[in-house]
Amino acid sequence: MTEAALIEQIVRKVLAGIRESASLESFSSCFLILGTRENTDMEKLTAHLPTGAATVFTEDRPGLQVMDPVHQPSREYEGIILPSLSMTAMADLALGRATEKTGHNVLELLMSGYQVKVMDFEYTAFREAAPPALWQLYESYRKTLEGFGLTQLAPPAKGALTVQKKLVTEQEIQRLHQQGVSRARIAERTIVTSLAKDLADALGIEIQRF
Repeated sequence: MTEAALIEQIVRKVLAGIRESASLESFSSCFLILGTRENTDMEKLTAHLPTGAATVFTEDRPGLQVMDPVHQPSREYEGIILPSLSMTAMADLALGRATEKTGHNVLELLMSGYQVKVMDFEYTAFREAAPPALWQLYESYRKTLEGFGLTQLAPPAKGALTVQKKLVTEQEIQRLHQQGVSRARIAERTIVTSLAKDLADALGIEIQRF
């Protein structure tokens, strides 16, 4: 490759990164989805996310790195979501191993101290038919994974309001109370002040993280 061609290639990559960054900045939050858009129940996913939130799918972008060389997320995401966890992948992860790309991504994130939320556990579809011993085995896998930091994504509460702010103060809680909101859904990393927590308790407003 000639020097001119190498420079052109670098410039193209930089410009692509700038365009992607600019497009995501228009959103209030961005979530990393460990999977493909094609294999994700988009209606269900959208119901769990704040209105207008951006999503980045790992398998839709082959060049996207979930983790960088110093074990930090390659982008500041509001949350990391796994659309579905198969029984095979679940059994592997519970034993601290992975045999496919998504599993490796999940394992590396968990090993680095990050939380991963799962929309659906595949084994739960067999609740009625599974032998009790086999069902209990997968229930034990689930508890093990919860200890690792992989838990189910909480469903949107009925009548709840999603708050798209990085900081929730007592003024925001008062505003929610005036609107008749009983549950406030906030992102995992949103900061809630002590006064806001106290006021929410006093007014009977449940703060639900997703």
